[in-house]
Amino acid sequence: MIGRCEDCKHWDTSCQRMDADRDTTGVCRAVLPTPDDRNGRGCWPITDFDDGCIHHSLRIFWPRNMQDWQFDEEDPRHPKYIPF
Repeated sequence: MIGRCEDCKHWDTSCQRMDADRDTTGVCRAVLPTPDDRNGRGCWPITDFDDGCIHHSLRIFWPRNMQDWQFDEEDPRHPKYIPF
């Protein structure tokens, strides 16, 4: 299944199209930039939030304070984790 750009960790909304609403467009950092024939520089592909591709990697939002995070005891990050 192909995921959407808005959920991808490679999607960067710091660069957007000027004629679009806020946070609806961005650049895909999953692939290399393509050369621009006008000036010879590379440009990242601009995508919409509902676009998708095979390079999709789910964005994970970690909690700000990891000391207060509750891990399951079967999780390797838990202090009392014992590998089988």
